[in-house]
Amino acid sequence: MAKKVSFIDPVCGMKIDPSEHNDSLHTIKYNGKDYYFCSPFCTAIFSEDPDRYASGNYEVNDENHNHNHNNEKDD
Repeated sequence: MAKKVSFIDPVCGMKIDPSEHNDSLHTIKYNGKDYYFCSPFCTAIFSEDPDRYASGNYEVNDENHNHNHNNEKDD
């Protein structure tokens, strides 16, 4: 049985299962490492300051996941 692979979005902390995203998986390669994101919104946030999120020193919490996965922040 193959082990299920998942990743954590470094911006919002959401668990990403690549098998559920087909061709719509949002990724960025930064400093030789692949990063996976739940949405274009989190991908864009990471792109604005990749060192902040790639460092592993960024604290992910529920407040960071206040978006609707359609490039917009929820009110």
